[in-house]
Amino acid sequence: MKKYILVFAALWLCCGLYAQVGLRSAYFLENYNYRHEFNPALASERSYFALPGLGGINMKMQSTLGLSTFIYPNNNGKPYTFMHPSVATNEFLSKIKDNNISSTDIAIPILSVGIWSKVGFFSLGLKTRVEYQNNLPKGLFEFMKEPGAAQSYDLGKLALGADAFTEISLGYARNIGDKINVGVRLKGLVSNGCFDIRIKDFKVQMNEDIWSVSGQGNAMASLGMLEIPTMQQSGNGNTNEIDFQSIKAKEHLGLGDFIGGFGAAIDLGASYEPIKGLIISAAINDLGCIRHKNVTTAKTAECGWSFKGFENISFEENDNTLGKQFEALEEDMQNLMKYQKTGEGVSQVKMIACKVNAGVEYKMPFYDKLSVGLLGTASFRGPYSWKECRAAVTIRPVDKFGFSASYAYSSYGSSLGYALGLTSNWLHIFCGVDCMAAKYSKLKYENISLPIASGPFAMNMNFGITFNISKIKKFSK
Repeated sequence: MKKYILVFAALWLCCGLYAQVGLRSAYFLENYNYRHEFNPALASERSYFALPGLGGINMKMQSTLGLSTFIYPNNNGKPYTFMHPSVATNEFLSKIKDNNISSTDIAIPILSVGIWSKVGFFSLGLKTRVEYQNNLPKGLFEFMKEPGAAQSYDLGKLALGADAFTEISLGYARNIGDKINVGVRLKGLVSNGCFDIRIKDFKVQMNEDIWSVSGQGNAMASLGMLEIPTMQQSGNGNTNEIDFQSIKAKEHLGLGDFIGGFGAAIDLGASYEPIKGLIISAAINDLGCIRHKNVTTAKTAECGWSFKGFENISFEENDNTLGKQFEALEEDMQNLMKYQKTGEGVSQVKMIACKVNAGVEYKMPFYDKLSVGLLGTASFRGPYSWKECRAAVTIRPVDKFGFSASYAYSSYGSSLGYALGLTSNWLHIFCGVDCMAAKYSKLKYENISLPIASGPFAMNMNFGITFNISKIKKFSK
């Protein structure tokens, strides 16, 4: 469990998995059946259904930092972390921003159905979602890399959290007149667990031969499958401090342990065609919250606490595997962040990440199968918020084939993307990426080539199959 909670698994998560529901490069691709995921007013062209495992899972790795910012090759070919003495401090810190964000949103469709009727377009969905995010301040890396360079360090605001929940949704879209389409999607949410850890005004100062740490931190966790003991409860001390090392799965699990609470959310969207060929659309998604039960709460000590420093990392030839180095960093991070348990078995309401999509598309008057579009996306989640602007060129010469190429600039940097849709009377296949894969280096870890990008890093892949059960339909005008 500690790998989920503690920051320094976060050095990998700094290059974190990030998967937005749907493929944004396909926003303007009319034969993409999941357009209504971005905007409930953008109905699918056909009635369809998707089977579990085939309906599409998109995975994206995206971060403000690249993996090679933290991992370097040794003379013998084995990788080591940025903590190695041969990595120059200035070189490493020049790659770090004041706030370094990564986020992980994974959506796994279990059921997806879209049905056209005489009164509009209906959609039904069931999916499992996992959302992870972190914000690691630059001061943290300055302190880790060169703790003796200053007497005190300001680590700023540190935050990380995750939510896992199951979503069932019911959507409806219809037209109002011949120029406006509107849509709404209602969502019921069942929490499978969550945690949230934040520290503000996080500072460390040398006091004789030990570091004094202070900060205003709060933590909450609703993890019914796990035991979260204090030092006193685990037998490793006599304090009320959370013992991260002793967090473990419960020996006997019941159905209630897998249900951490209930909530609801709503999606609202509209599209407007003021003149022929010009389509303006906007939507707000995931406006809602979950009430979590059996929540464990904790906060940092008001009088502060002590920290011995990052001292467990070994770079000896026989003990310098990358995995062991990160485990040592993780163990030290546990000692740096100390929380006192303040409550157990309470209820707490937590907002889910709200997203906004706004697009404008213009179909060429000389060839209406070709269009240009601009999509703006924003995710609002406190310290993990991000924005993106994506320009796209889309062509669909025949009903059975569509292709869109896009370029995006976001909080994570710039990227190229594409989406391809192939459709028959009964089958729809889509694939694409929102971020082209980075180059790969010769540096390997357990025979896996590592991306060399030292700036913002992104890599993803999207593929899925849905089954059509109607001919092409559109709102009547």
